[in-house]
Amino acid sequence: MMICVSNLNQGIGEWQANAERMKRAIRKAKTFQDPILLFPELATVGCEAGDMLLRYDTYAKSQQVLQQILAETIGITVVCGTILNYQGKLYNAAVI
Repeated sequence: MMICVSNLNQGIGEWQANAERMKRAIRKAKTFQDPILLFPELATVGCEAGDMLLRYDTYAKSQQVLQQILAETIGITVVCGTILNYQGKLYNAAVI
């Protein structure tokens, strides 16, 4: 098993670019045997998003980024920092 950690340099609100950087990192991690890839906190949104996290469309766009990278995760375990909506509240979370 190989544990890979990716520093993505994500941009706040750069939804498509963030997804592309994540897909690139997943493809690279797949070159190792039995990899687990760890993305940073709020990888789908971009760090230091501040008040942007309070907007509901931020959650929806973050979920779109997760959907975009989902196909790339076949054959690899990925832990991804994102935001989740639970009972109408947004939470800083990690998804596997």
